[in-house]
Amino acid sequence: MAHRTAWLLRVNRLYGRADEWTRGYAFARAFPGGSWPLPADPSRVSRWETARTDVPYGAVVRYEELLGLAPGLLTSAIDTVNRYVTPAPGPLLSRPGPDGGPPGQRTADLLDAVTSRTVVAAADWDDLTATLTARPGLWLRPGDWYTLCERLLTETVISDGTGWKQRFEAFSRLLHHPAAQRHAIAACADAAHVPDAQALVETVCLLDTSAHADAAHHVLAQLRDPVNDDAFHGALLACVRKLAHGHFTPEQAGAVSAVCADLLHDTSVRYDDARALAAVLLGSVAPEDLVPSAHAALRRGLPGTGGPPPVPADPWLVRRVADATVAALPREIPRFEDAVLPVLVREVLYAPVSDVRMHAALLLAATPYRAPLARALKTEVVRSPGTRLLLRLLTALRNLGADTERPWAERLVLHPLTPAPVAGAAAQALGHLGGRSDDTFWTAAIARHTPLPGSTNRAGVHVLRGLVYALGMSGDTVRLAGLAGSRAQPDEVRAPARWWGRVPAHLRFGAPDRPDGCPPD
Repeated sequence: MAHRTAWLLRVNRLYGRADEWTRGYAFARAFPGGSWPLPADPSRVSRWETARTDVPYGAVVRYEELLGLAPGLLTSAIDTVNRYVTPAPGPLLSRPGPDGGPPGQRTADLLDAVTSRTVVAAADWDDLTATLTARPGLWLRPGDWYTLCERLLTETVISDGTGWKQRFEAFSRLLHHPAAQRHAIAACADAAHVPDAQALVETVCLLDTSAHADAAHHVLAQLRDPVNDDAFHGALLACVRKLAHGHFTPEQAGAVSAVCADLLHDTSVRYDDARALAAVLLGSVAPEDLVPSAHAALRRGLPGTGGPPPVPADPWLVRRVADATVAALPREIPRFEDAVLPVLVREVLYAPVSDVRMHAALLLAATPYRAPLARALKTEVVRSPGTRLLLRLLTALRNLGADTERPWAERLVLHPLTPAPVAGAAAQALGHLGGRSDDTFWTAAIARHTPLPGSTNRAGVHVLRGLVYALGMSGDTVRLAGLAGSRAQPDEVRAPARWWGRVPAHLRFGAPDRPDGCPPD
């Protein structure tokens, strides 16, 4: 992760808005000040940007200040990706520690805010949980711990952009906090038993960072008897890291292998990469922990077990996308060839585990590559369409896209020949793209996918659920209420619309961090 952190700083400096910062000497001369009061020189900047020296938190914040970036853009990306790649995240971006005295007034005020109906910003959650991590002995009543964890979890699943990354990292800290972890795990487990809740994939998958026995228990419960397909997929994703980091007992790992062996032949699971994930997981279980059916599947050879073949990587497509992205940047940098960009593009499109694809997209979204990369990816997939590649592009656009991609996603939702999984992914992407869809679109989209009375065709239900998600993320409470009360809609659509209606207003107004700055309706 240190090398990718160094890369993130370097490409933001070289390809940022100001030409003057491409010269290391000028950048280093301006560096002291703001969040970095210490001296700096070109050698120190070079060591940070080549990973020869770990970069401190204050220095990353200073990059944001000097480069004119949104506060938290770089720090939140580094925190989130480091959390994923490191079994027990170390102090890669450790915050300045407390002075050893009693908690300050700001901490007390934040604790009051998060246990009340006060709106709390993502940066405040970042500050509060950093303080709680530095003070593991800070006392709170058990009910307050649960209230804090439950609220933060809800805000996380309805957030976007930098606000999501900051809240995601904040919640992950609580999953490692000695006093908070059981309450954080319980909040995830309780939320996962609400079938109409949104973002159950994320809610269950969050448990992958915790080595606590309760987390393993709840992941296995959703693997064996899931509340729905979303919770099952979240449990599968959680198993990737939990197996890799040794969170399961041998018996639990064997139970995972049994589920995966059965899944390889199951064509009823909605997520198209579920069986590919099962193959990855079987390869991660120690041979002595595999159950007989898993041994049999491995003897037959995973490629021939009935799961879908992996999306074949096209190195020429990756190269074209990377070249087109660099060509659209505001300047050329002599003697600099970015070797990391094509690696991340390849991960975004072809990594078999969706969390790996997402974290690659998160890093790229925190760079000047974001907008030209989204255009280049869209151009390539439109040029040679394929359903599975298109699904991955639409997922990537949740982090990389902006208002310029919104009309394209709308057309996919409305076009009569768009496959239902693609239309559903496009509908969900609308919840993360900038701009607003007008009344004409929403009316046409809902009518287009609402099943006819007495119809047994359920293809449109998945798309409608994606539209409900997008409406919830955009704060459109009026349309959500209409869907929740519509007798024309199946319960699988009305239920999540009702869930959004139950989210308290102070959470809905505080959580969204939209790229276009639009407030909720």
